[in-house]
Amino acid sequence: MKQILVVLLVILLSCTAASAAPSWGQSAALFGLATVGSIAGVAVAIAVIAEVAPEFESGFGSTAVVIGSLTLFDGLGAAAGVLTAGKIWQIDGNVSGSILGGMAGGLASAFVEPLLYMIGIPEGWTEFFGMALLPILPALGAMLGYGQ
Repeated sequence: MKQILVVLLVILLSCTAASAAPSWGQSAALFGLATVGSIAGVAVAIAVIAEVAPEFESGFGSTAVVIGSLTLFDGLGAAAGVLTAGKIWQIDGNVSGSILGGMAGGLASAFVEPLLYMIGIPEGWTEFFGMALLPILPALGAMLGYGQ
């Protein structure tokens, strides 16, 4: 619960307008901080999944907890990283677009492994891409949303 409050605090502190367009280095920093935030969000999501998902007897309930946790925490972590970088480097951006983009990336990241298994990709590659894209998709979504 403490991690959720920290993420929300960072988002609230990052909600001021900035003034300059990002350079290439600043864009890389946006992506880097978004990825770090997304990794933190994944850690929170995994903790929530481990705590809440076993309480459900149905597979649907457990699946909903996994998808919801990754969407919310992974996406908010990525958005917090982008918003923090925007505040540090005074980069103009859309706060709500960043949050929605991060959450859309979090939702997409929840479906990477099932989709790869469904199309027949070998297990090793599926696990690799699933874990690699878990923080990257929300980070990209948050960056794209921030630029709108």
